[in-house]
Amino acid sequence: MERRVAERVRGALGPLGFEAHAFKVGWYNAVLQPAFHLPYPDDTLAFVVLSTPSMFDKALKPFVNKEWLEIIRDPVDQCVSHHLSRMKEKFPDQRIDIIFDYEILPSRKPKFLAQTAAHVAGAAYYYQRKDVKLDPWGKKLLGQDQTW
Repeated sequence: MERRVAERVRGALGPLGFEAHAFKVGWYNAVLQPAFHLPYPDDTLAFVVLSTPSMFDKALKPFVNKEWLEIIRDPVDQCVSHHLSRMKEKFPDQRIDIIFDYEILPSRKPKFLAQTAAHVAGAAYYYQRKDVKLDPWGKKLLGQDQTW
């Protein structure tokens, strides 16, 4: 089931210049402090959607040229929102929540951490200093030798 959903999502978004990477909400929540957890069951299927360079020609230009916008404030965000919202039409029997990387909670915290979602989905790798075997930086930290 999950594989079929992922194929349908990728099939719909890929031709528009987007990549969709699946992950389970539990994977995301497992690596974050509770303040940043997504409020869904652990086995909820989620996707992080990334734009590729081809999105400009395949989605953005046609979107703006067809004048789907009465007022253009942020054409990229409006284009992405338009195409992701259309995903709901492809899954009418499913609950689909779309969270954008620029959305924030009343507490001013982001609704989700896009980099973490990309990491757990396998779309990106979050390197930390401890991951570098031969640390070329040594123990000196930036600004350590400066006096204020």
